[in-house]
Amino acid sequence: MYRFTVALTQDRLGSPTPGGIGRYASELRSALAKLLGREPTTIKPPIFFGTTAPRLASWQFLRLPPMSCRADVVHATSLAIPPTSKPLVVTVHDLIFEKWPSAFTRWGLAFHKRGLRVAEKEAAVVITPTRAVAEELCAQHPAFEGRVVAIYHGVPSFCATESADEVPEKVRATNRPFPLDEYFLWVGTIEPRKNLYRLVQAFALLAPSYPRLSLVLAGKLGWKVRREALLQRVPARKGRERVVFFDDPDDSELRLLYQNCLAFVFPSLDEGFGFPLLEAMALGAPIVASDIPPIREVVAKAAVLVDPKRVGNLAEAMDALVRDRSLAHCLQEAGSERAKEFSWERSAKLHLEAYQKAVSR
Repeated sequence: MYRFTVALTQDRLGSPTPGGIGRYASELRSALAKLLGREPTTIKPPIFFGTTAPRLASWQFLRLPPMSCRADVVHATSLAIPPTSKPLVVTVHDLIFEKWPSAFTRWGLAFHKRGLRVAEKEAAVVITPTRAVAEELCAQHPAFEGRVVAIYHGVPSFCATESADEVPEKVRATNRPFPLDEYFLWVGTIEPRKNLYRLVQAFALLAPSYPRLSLVLAGKLGWKVRREALLQRVPARKGRERVVFFDDPDDSELRLLYQNCLAFVFPSLDEGFGFPLLEAMALGAPIVASDIPPIREVVAKAAVLVDPKRVGNLAEAMDALVRDRSLAHCLQEAGSERAKEFSWERSAKLHLEAYQKAVSR
């Protein structure tokens, strides 16, 4: 059915913080391989300026070297866009760098702004992970109008690869500390827009009333946020020792964390999609999340939505899920049903349609 060949960028897989973009590139590659019956070609950026300079600089700012490959269409899975004369598809995950520039490093901000300009000039088709991002992109940059298609991600494969009974044994074998008591869970890369300062403040309001309750922050340390600064937001007498950092969990550990938490809390100031939301829904965790357009679109009715800038509202929602287990159960059921609507097979088929459109153009 699909006679063209595809080349995918995989630049984030080697990054210290691959995050959701790395997950997207990896899962999409696997799903496309199943549909096409062959592996897509992988494109990785060259290193032109030594080991200390950003390795993507030659792509972004010099548009060098000209990329040669036998693919019929090239898909940049992030705003790291290879120089190519082939039909180009670019995934724009969000416009957070335009709305929250202070949340980025100087390099990160320049990199994303340049990537968006290249996409505007060179991309035949642009993919976004939600309709909310598609609408925002066209509103802020009208030149993209007519080239944008929203395609949802699928539930990450680790959510369905192992039974619940197999995972605890694997986690125990790692000899890593694990919170076996009651806990709220957050998952992601620790960086400014994730709004963790307000999350730990909300936990500090609840901690005195629930002496067995913990807050688990699971993920890699990113940029511009220090753990010590986060802990200082929780007075020592109000449960500072119960804020637990679970560094760089693997998929088996993540699965166990989701399955055993009281609730998953995701108070981001902004998102393009939010993979942890899918993971939480698929693995039965009730959700408290920010009331912002991309998150509303992803979770539908499967979360308690709050104003992410109001610590009191966040604390009230968390408290409600501790006290009202019937509410938690309803959210679990709604999340399980909602997660079934996100399939990598469906996502890959829609990506192939986007590639076909790019080739035809």
